[in-house]
Amino acid sequence: MSFFKELSAEETDLVVSLPYRVGYWMSQVDNMEKTKRDDKWERAALDRAIRKVSRQNGYNSLQRAVMKEVDQNRARWQEWSSKCEDEVLFSDIGLALDLVRIKIHPKALPQYKKILWYIAQCVAQAFGEDDDPDQEMHINHLFSDLKRMLFSSPLGKSPKNISEVEKTALKKLHAALKS
Repeated sequence: MSFFKELSAEETDLVVSLPYRVGYWMSQVDNMEKTKRDDKWERAALDRAIRKVSRQNGYNSLQRAVMKEVDQNRARWQEWSSKCEDEVLFSDIGLALDLVRIKIHPKALPQYKKILWYIAQCVAQAFGEDDDPDQEMHINHLFSDLKRMLFSSPLGKSPKNISEVEKTALKKLHAALKS
């Protein structure tokens, strides 16, 4: 937790909770069907993304540290999911970005932004509302792309196999991360 040594407990909680909260928020923006199967798939993708980044070498050390904390705080996920309304979430994104830039390190900011962005993309692509004929959730290729994308410099474009509502949500998140 050396990345978090300059943060208070409340600030650490904010920085650590956001990847989960962004993923959960994305799972809620589009209810494609009455069965909630899309939400279940999207939350499973969120869980897999958290475990993957937290446990694999090759990711930026800040990304792994944050995601390891997210993974180790599973007992708090329900509490965190109650803080995903747009106004609260986007206010907290701005605060967390400032904390990372000021108290962790300015060079850590792009990597933190990328983890938020790609968690959201991973969840958005999980159900594949617009393009998933075999219903395999596009997870297998997504994780290899995730690793490649985490090290690229700009925030990427929205994937094509998501609903219009999810595209709009990703644009909103992208704008918040660019500011």
